[in-house]
Amino acid sequence: EFSPLKHILESEVEEEALPKVVKVMIKIMAKSASLEEIERKGIAMHEKEGAKSLGRGLVYKIIPEDNKIELHIPTTFFKNSQEALTAFKNALRVLAQELITNPELKDVREISGYSRLVVEKPKLVEDVFGFEILLDDNQKPTGDAIITREKVLELYGKQNHE
Repeated sequence: EFSPLKHILESEVEEEALPKVVKVMIKIMAKSASLEEIERKGIAMHEKEGAKSLGRGLVYKIIPEDNKIELHIPTTFFKNSQEALTAFKNALRVLAQELITNPELKDVREISGYSRLVVEKPKLVEDVFGFEILLDDNQKPTGDAIITREKVLELYGKQNHE
């Protein structure tokens, strides 16, 4: 039996089709829940997997065996790009405070994350947020970005953003 969704997800055009599928799914979900409820459910899903919220639009999970934190962007609906930029910067300020005050994070050396945003807007992630963008063999962004503990504290620590 032919399934259009399965075909899209398994096809070679997956990277192009996936955002369209996500938009359709969001529209369907929005008919039965508010956008705020969808956001809350997304964060709750990450929290069930051990992630902790850094504020709207960003959660983290500790990977103790690697002395690192993985960042995740839960489903979040921003009014515009400026609201998103402000939310992410605020979340990174919270992360800097967590790195200073949370004993669970004392051994964390690296913070990493994967996002389509890194692929689509690598200069934004690098220049605005201070992350290093990982590249594939063809020098194209992989979607992975990393930043050191020291860099987070330098850019987002309390002394720089009171």
